[in-house]
Amino acid sequence: MLPLSICLERTDTAAPTFVRCVATPGGEPGVCLQDDGQIAWPSVESALTISLWAAADRRLALRRGADAQQLVLRRSRRVLQVPAGKPVIVIDGDELEAGKWAMRIQVHGETERVDPPEALPQRAPRRLMRTTAAALAVAALGGQASAVEPQSVAGPTPDASAESIAAGSPDAEPDAGPSGY
Repeated sequence: MLPLSICLERTDTAAPTFVRCVATPGGEPGVCLQDDGQIAWPSVESALTISLWAAADRRLALRRGADAQQLVLRRSRRVLQVPAGKPVIVIDGDELEAGKWAMRIQVHGETERVDPPEALPQRAPRRLMRTTAAALAVAALGGQASAVEPQSVAGPTPDASAESIAAGSPDAEPDAGPSGY
């Protein structure tokens, strides 16, 4: 039985934070959540913690200790008040809410490495990155807006007469050939 690679995303903060973790197979010290939402690792399950582990069927399981604070699991439109002392299967995208914190769980799959939890660097939103890249491109071109606008292809003007097209004037359309295309 292999550990599971997961990420815990704090959703109760202004900027979401991600922590990469490894849920170890059941019975081994592993990832536990404390009452304040902090991650304890390696930690042995206790009456005050919420533990996450890799179940024998390769799914992520959660158990709320008998004295741990109330915990709500949200999945799609369903809501479960997590019972104390009973395992609950957690899937990718499930959200956990307790009195002082909230987080989303992302399950990435099996892993052979067991590393301590690691906070991942925050990334700027993609829209902001694209806008910044476009602004930098315009600035690199010397602020010339026309340099980034699409250029039209020269062709006959809308008022080109049939005679000028037939006479082969510069405004004439090229011969389309026998098929008419």
